[in-house]
Amino acid sequence: MTNMAMDYRSEKLIYRFSGNSVQEITIHGNVTSKNGNLQGVTVSVEGTSRSTTTDSDGNYTISVPKDVFLVFSSMGYSRQRIAVNNLRTINVIMVEEINALDEVVVKGYTSQKRASLTSSIATVSGEDLQKGPTSNISNALVGRVTGVLATTQSGRPGTGAWIQIRGRSSVNEPGPLILVDGVVRDDFGNIDANEIASISILKDASATAVYGARAVGGVILVTTKRGQVGKPTITYTGSQGVEEPTKYPNMMNAYQYGSIRNQAQLNGGFDPSNPSHVSRFFTQEQLENFKTNSTDWFKETFKENSMLAQHNISVNGGSEAVRYFASLGYVNQTGMWDQYNFNRYNFRTNVDARISNTLNVGISVDARRANTDAAGLDAYPIFMHAIQAAPIYSVHNASGAFNYINGQANPVAETSQTGYDRNRNETFGATLNFDQQLPFITRGLSVKGTASFIRNSVFQKVFNTPYFLYKDNGEASLMTVNNLNKTQLSQNITDGSQVTLNASLNYGRELGKHNVSAIVLYEQLESKGFLMGGLKRDFVSTIKDELNASGPLEQQLSGVSTLGDARRSVVGIFNYGYHDRYLLEASARYDGSYRFNAANRWGLFPAVSAGWRLSEESFFKNTEALDFIDNLKLRASWGKTGNDKISSFQFLDSYTYMQGKYPGIWPDFFPPVIENESQINLVSGVFPNYNLTWEKLITTNIGLDATLLNNNLTLEADYFFRTTSDMLRPRILSVPATFGRKLPDENYAEMKSRGIEAALSYRGNVSSLLYTVRVNASYATNKLTKLDVPEGVADYQNSLGRPLDAMVGYLAMGLFQSADEVDNWITQFGAKPTVGDIKYADVSGDGEVTEADQLQISDNAGVPQVIYGLTASFRWKNFDADLFFQGAAKRSIMLGEEAMVFFRAEVNNSFAYLSDYWTPENTDAKYPRPTIDYSNNNSRGSTFWMRDGSYLRLKTVNIGYSFNNIEWMKAHNTKLRVFASGTNLLTWTPFDEFDPELGDGTGRSYPQQRNITLGINLSF
Repeated sequence: MTNMAMDYRSEKLIYRFSGNSVQEITIHGNVTSKNGNLQGVTVSVEGTSRSTTTDSDGNYTISVPKDVFLVFSSMGYSRQRIAVNNLRTINVIMVEEINALDEVVVKGYTSQKRASLTSSIATVSGEDLQKGPTSNISNALVGRVTGVLATTQSGRPGTGAWIQIRGRSSVNEPGPLILVDGVVRDDFGNIDANEIASISILKDASATAVYGARAVGGVILVTTKRGQVGKPTITYTGSQGVEEPTKYPNMMNAYQYGSIRNQAQLNGGFDPSNPSHVSRFFTQEQLENFKTNSTDWFKETFKENSMLAQHNISVNGGSEAVRYFASLGYVNQTGMWDQYNFNRYNFRTNVDARISNTLNVGISVDARRANTDAAGLDAYPIFMHAIQAAPIYSVHNASGAFNYINGQANPVAETSQTGYDRNRNETFGATLNFDQQLPFITRGLSVKGTASFIRNSVFQKVFNTPYFLYKDNGEASLMTVNNLNKTQLSQNITDGSQVTLNASLNYGRELGKHNVSAIVLYEQLESKGFLMGGLKRDFVSTIKDELNASGPLEQQLSGVSTLGDARRSVVGIFNYGYHDRYLLEASARYDGSYRFNAANRWGLFPAVSAGWRLSEESFFKNTEALDFIDNLKLRASWGKTGNDKISSFQFLDSYTYMQGKYPGIWPDFFPPVIENESQINLVSGVFPNYNLTWEKLITTNIGLDATLLNNNLTLEADYFFRTTSDMLRPRILSVPATFGRKLPDENYAEMKSRGIEAALSYRGNVSSLLYTVRVNASYATNKLTKLDVPEGVADYQNSLGRPLDAMVGYLAMGLFQSADEVDNWITQFGAKPTVGDIKYADVSGDGEVTEADQLQISDNAGVPQVIYGLTASFRWKNFDADLFFQGAAKRSIMLGEEAMVFFRAEVNNSFAYLSDYWTPENTDAKYPRPTIDYSNNNSRGSTFWMRDGSYLRLKTVNIGYSFNNIEWMKAHNTKLRVFASGTNLLTWTPFDEFDPELGDGTGRSYPQQRNITLGINLSF
C-alpha cells in the first residue's frame, strides 16, 4: 500500500497514516451473540469505506493497518469498536441493542414507551430475577431498583421479603397492591421466576391513581411471558444448591456459663460460704468438668447444610395465527432440621390467537401447589430454646433418652417430638381477554375486555404432641407444646375465590405531530370464601392422627363464610404528546368499596403528570456543547390515591355468638352457667362509625431522566413529597376505657413523608470485554403530624411529630467506674446504682433518672430508610458474570431478651459476647456487670443496647459459560449454558451480634441462608 493517505476517525480523535509508513496485517475472527454465530455482521475499518461481512458461521477476514479501530455493527445489536493493536485474531460477542427510550413499560391498564413516560416507574426484567437462587422471587427484588425499601427478614424455606414502596405511607400500612397480568393477586413471590417477563413498580400517584383506593402502598405489576412467532423452543433450567446460615449466634460454653453465673450470684449479694446460698454456685470441680464437657445446642439442634433444588421446563413458539408459552416448575427447599421442608409446583400456559384481522383473543391458565411440612412447634420458639438451653446439660441422658435440663425445653427433641404442622396451599387462575379493533368506526379505536377467575385453597393440619424428657434416674417430665399439656389435633380449611371483570374503550392515534390516546374502563371485583375447622384434645394415644380417634371431650368446631372484597370502579386515562417533546397525562378512578356505608362508599382519585423532553428542542439539538446528551427529560406529577384496608362493616352494629370466657376482657368475665352448661351469649362488636371513609394520600413527584454518551450512560432521579390524611385510627388514647364498647376507626390522623431516589448506569467495552454497571439508592422518611394524644402525656409517650418507626429509650453515658462516681450521681429508677452498672442521662433535669427521662433515640427502628444496590455484568467471549451488591443504611436495632440480659429466667444461657463484662480488673469492658435475670437498671432499652443495623452484602453472584461453537449444537439450534451462582456470600456490617438484614435484636429469628448453586440452561 503506497502513495495513499487515509483518515481513521473515532468520535474524538483523528489518526492519519500516509505513504509507505502504513503496514497492513490480516485479521481473522468469529462474531457471535448469546444465541450463537451471527451472519451478516458488518466489520469495517473506522473512518474508511473498507469493510467485510461475516459468513454463515460468523467468521470474517479483513486486512487493515495495525493501529486502527475495527467497528462491528448489525441491525438490532450494539455497535462495538475495538482497537487492533497488532492483533491477528479478534472474536466478538455482540449484545442486543437495548435502547432505554424504546423500552415498553407496563403500567396501569396499558403500556408506554419509556421515552414518553411522565410517571415514576421502575422495572426489573425476568432475566435479572433468575440470577440468584431463591425459592421466593420477592427476595430477588430487594435493592435492584429505586423506591423499593425491603429486607428479607427470615431464612425460612419458601418465605419472601417484606416490601414497602417508598417506605411507610400510613399507620395502617397496606403494602403494595399486586397484579399479575392485570389481575389482582395476594402474592407474587411464589411465581416461578422462569415465567416472568418483567416486573413494573409504580411509585408516584400519576402511575398508581388508576388503582384508586388500594394504591396507597404503591403497585407492583407482574407480566408473564407470552409466545413468540417461530418454531417451538424447549428450554430446561435446573439447579442444585447447598445452603448454610450466614451467621450463627455464639453462645457461652459451659465453663463461661458456670463461672460468669457464679460472678452474677456474687453481684447479687449471695455468699458461697453461706450454707443457705451454696446451692446457687457451681463448685470448682464442676467448673473444671465444664471445660471439657459442654453442649453447643445450635450445633446439636440444627443441620450444617440444607438444600435448594429448582427445575423448570418451558416451551415457546407459534405462528402469526396462534402463539403459545407453557411452563412447568418445581422447587424443593429443606430446612435446618429434618422435619422442615418446603416444595412447590408451578404451571402456567399463555395462549394468544389472532381470530381475524381485527380480533385477538388470549387465555392464560396458572396453577400452583405449595407444601410446607414442619415440626409441631414453630421455628421461632425452637431457636429461642436453642439460645436458652444451658450448655452444662447434654442432649441425651445416660440411657440415650432426651435429657431433662432443669425445666428448660430440649430444642433437639422439639424438632422431632412435638408432632407436625402441615400446610398445603393451592391456587388456580384462569383469565380470558380480547382486543377488538374498530377501524370501521375510526382508526385507532378498539374495545378490550378481561374476565378472570382465581381460586385459592389452604389446608392446614397441626398435630401437637407434648413430649417427655428424662432424668438419669428414669424420672420423666412432661414438656408442653404451645402451652398444651395434652395432645391436640386441629384441621382447618380455607377456601376463597375471586372474580374480576373489566371492559374498556381505547383510542390511540398519531395525528401529525400530535400523539393522542385515551381509555375509559369499567371494572368490578368480588372475592368471597369460607373457613371451616375442627379441634380435638381428648386423645388417648398419638398413634392415630385423625379427628375420629379422639373422644367426645374438649372439642371445637368452627365455620364462617367471608366476604373478602367487593368493589366497582370506573377509570379514565388520557395521554397527549406533541412532537415527542411535550407530554401530558391525566387519569382518574371512581372507586366504590363495600367497606363503607352508602353515603361514603364512593371516592374519586385523580392524577396529572407532565413531561418536557428538552433534548428534542431545536435550541438543544443545535448546541454543539450538548451533543453528548442524547435524551433529557423533566417530569412532574401530582395525584391522590386511597386506602380502605380496615376491618369491614364498622359502620354497622355487629354481634358475635360467644360461649365461654369473653376474649380480650380483664378481669376474666364468663357468661351465665345454667345446669352446669355455659350459655351462648350475644357479644356486641365495634361501636359503629357511620362517617367512616377512605384514607387519602396526596403525592407530588419531580423527576429527571437522561441518557448520555451515545445512550451508554443513563441517569434517573426523583424527589417526592406525600401527605396522608384521614388516616384511620381508633381514639383509644383520649377516650377512657370505661366507654364500654370497642372503639371504631375514625378518619382523623395525618402523616407526611418524603424521599429521594437516584439510579445511574453505564455500559461499555474494553476490547471484547463488555460490561454494564448500575448503582441505585433510595431514601424515605416520614413524620406523624396529627394524632390522638391525650392531655398531659409524657413527651416520650407522644408520637406526634415523630416518625412511625421512632425508637424511644434512655440516653446511656457509659458504665460507672468507681464508687465515688456512683456516690456523686443521682438515683436511677428509685435506687443507687452499683459500680459496673449503666449510667443514664437525667434528660428531664429533675435530679433523678426515671421513666420520664426517655427520649427518641432513633427514627428508624423498622425498615431501613436507605436501600441501595450495585449491579455489575460482564461478558467476555463465551463467559458471563453478574454480581449484585445490596445494602441498607439508617436503621437501628435494639438488643433484647437474652441479647442484653444475663441468665434470663435465672437458668437461661447467655450470648458469648457478654463475657466481656465489667469487673474492677476489666474497667474497659464493653458490657455491664452480670446479674441473674433482668436488672432493674441495666435491662432497659437505651443507646447502650442500640446497634447500627446498616450493612452491605454481596447478594448474588452468577457466573456462566455458554457452549456456542460445537458443530452438532449449531446444526440442531441447541444452546447450552452451565453456571454457578450464590446468594448472601459476603456481608460487611457494624452489627456484629446477628445477621443485620433480619432486623432482630434477640437472635431468635430463623437465620438468613448463604447458598452455593450449580446449574444448567439447555434449549433446543
